Amino acid sequence: RLGEKRFSELCSKHNATCNKSDEDDHGWDYIVEVDSGDQLALPADLRNGVIRSLVQVKSTRGSKRSAKVKLSNALKAIQTDLPCFLVLVIFEGDEVKGFYLLHFWTTEIERILKRAREAHRDGRDDLHKIYLQFSLEGLEYADSNLIEALCSHISQYGTSYGQEKKYIRENVG
Repeated sequence: RLGEKRFSELCSKHNATCNKSDEDDHGWDYIVEVDSGDQLALPADLRNGVIRSLVQVKSTRGSKRSAKVKLSNALKAIQTDLPCFLVLVIFEGDEVKGFYLLHFWTTEIERILKRAREAHRDGRDDLHKIYLQFSLEGLEYADSNLIEALCSHISQYGTSYGQEKKYIRENVG
């Protein structure tokens, strides 16, 4: 919970709207909205408006530097056309030592789909009991630039983000 609060505070500091999920059935803790202010040269009706993404926040203390995500939730994250992220908050005591960011994109989509297909092959429907481990080696150190890093990942694809994500889902593996 402390990691989620720190993430929410960071969003507030960077003018991002951070809506907590009251019912966390699908794996994301927040819907984050950021104004796409880099389009001021365009008329208002041609701008993208707000950028929405789904974020799951995990936190860890001490030497543990990884996060587990249920396969069922990871699969839902890649099946939506919205951008999805995992944020790992590293604590020492009550002090934040760093924020790490993972964008569920090509490598992760491929890994998640592969694991889901293996589970199907093995006759397992209990995807909520299968976990994927994400270590710091696969995460981007974002620290106080976390919101900018999140926006940077999304803005690379502009309005075609959902189409790009769908293309990856249909063509990896």
